[in-house]
Amino acid sequence: PVDPPVTPPVDTTVDVAQLQGRWATAVGVLPGFTTLVLPARSGSATSWVLAQDASTLSRLTLTGGASLAATGKVYPLSGAGLGQNVTPVATVDLNANPKTLSLTQLAVSPIQMSLRDSLAGPASQADTVGQWTASAGNQRLEVRWNVSAAGVVTGSSNTGCVWSGSVTAMVDAKAYTAQVRENCAGSVSDFAGVATLSPDKSSLSV
Repeated sequence: PVDPPVTPPVDTTVDVAQLQGRWATAVGVLPGFTTLVLPARSGSATSWVLAQDASTLSRLTLTGGASLAATGKVYPLSGAGLGQNVTPVATVDLNANPKTLSLTQLAVSPIQMSLRDSLAGPASQADTVGQWTASAGNQRLEVRWNVSAAGVVTGSSNTGCVWSGSVTAMVDAKAYTAQVRENCAGSVSDFAGVATLSPDKSSLSV
């Protein structure tokens, strides 16, 4: 008799390197979220989870292995408040097309996202050069940032705040590291984070 073929075991280990990219909830889903997962280092990856209504921003560390683990902090973006420690439940389906990523216990409702852009690098420093503008509160707040060819940031707002810093292209992802100092009437704050361009390069999110 012939022995039946041996089926190799399915590898269920989560490789966080496969999570790199821009993830987003489906169009029309409220509340909406966009997540950036940066290149993995030593089995873990940094991710930024932004509520599309700019109410919260979470910075999470995703760790692979037998399952996907997440830990980090969630920060309110409206009003004052310190970051709150969170350990959301994270699950991913790397075999789906497109890949899917879910986060629960991070927001009121579970966050279901799909991969929109792998952000395969490197990023182009030249794509950030120019003047970038933003407004809020029915244009009561207007902000202008200028980014030089060297990635140097200078900016100001109609409320009297000024900014200085840098936006630097990553070599292993189509994203940028951002370092910015804000000075509003002598009140100085330093910020460090990440920036990305929209697919058509018309919008810079920091």
